[in-house]
Amino acid sequence: MKPILLGLYLCGAVAYGAEQPKVQDCFKVNRLLKIDATFYWADWSNACPFTVETVYVMVTFVDSANKELGSGVWPMYFIEPGVHRVTRFTAPVGVATYQTLRVSKITTDSSVALMRDQRAVDAAVHTASAPGKVRDAGLGPVTHVAATIH
Repeated sequence: MKPILLGLYLCGAVAYGAEQPKVQDCFKVNRLLKIDATFYWADWSNACPFTVETVYVMVTFVDSANKELGSGVWPMYFIEPGVHRVTRFTAPVGVATYQTLRVSKITTDSSVALMRDQRAVDAAVHTASAPGKVRDAGLGPVTHVAATIH
């Protein structure tokens, strides 16, 4: 009896998995619209027959000469089937002169979506302070204020 139940379970699991479309095929960005140098609107919808737990939309910002100025990514979580929304997003710093933007990739893989430009990672890395030392935070001079106890 156990082999029959196991076989039915495996057949059901394979059939269920085969029926599910990929999120990239059913989560759609219908339109991206530049509002100004800082904001853009994304018109998106979920045509998947299931709740999408996580999807990452990677966008590219382009100038009037079709030169890439930068990229961005926006995550969406727990999107129910049939949902259609328009959401406002902020353009990344440094792409204020963009003329248009386009979807470069839709993925559910966070390691692909959140991979950063190596130069940005290198710029964020700081040298380690010697043990027992605290690195200067760059806040400016410290002024001693005498405490008064009442």
